[in-house]
Amino acid sequence: MGYIDRYNRDENTVTISRVGANAGFVSFISSKFYLNDKCFSVIPFTDVQDKISNKYLFYYLKSIEANIINLQSEGGVPTINTSKVSNLQFPIPCPDNSEKSLSIQAEIVQILDSFNELSTELSTELSAREKQYEFYRKELLAFPNNDLEE
Repeated sequence: MGYIDRYNRDENTVTISRVGANAGFVSFISSKFYLNDKCFSVIPFTDVQDKISNKYLFYYLKSIEANIINLQSEGGVPTINTSKVSNLQFPIPCPDNSEKSLSIQAEIVQILDSFNELSTELSTELSAREKQYEFYRKELLAFPNNDLEE
């Protein structure tokens, strides 16, 4: 919506769009930002905050994004009620051992980050190949304007 020199959320925060066509869309914001009323941030309850990585939480919520989108209320403008999302539960590996749990989560995040990076690279490569194909197709099918009325 624009830039502002103030923020009300810290970096590495998970957000979910609350209103509109993208209601239910899960994002990860890696810099400080100002949260408006069009989305909400997902912050684990205090008793589990030290047991969960925000990036791990993001990937889990992203994996169930379709379910979150299905929480939209009926009506003219799609909306997601925060109380519906606040009841979502997610798995924490080794919940009784915070150190081991965070280590496992970090490994999962590292693997998924790598897949995302590869996916981005592949998408970029595919886009370049499609442009290349389009260029050569036009070149090969561009025949000189022959006068056929001789």
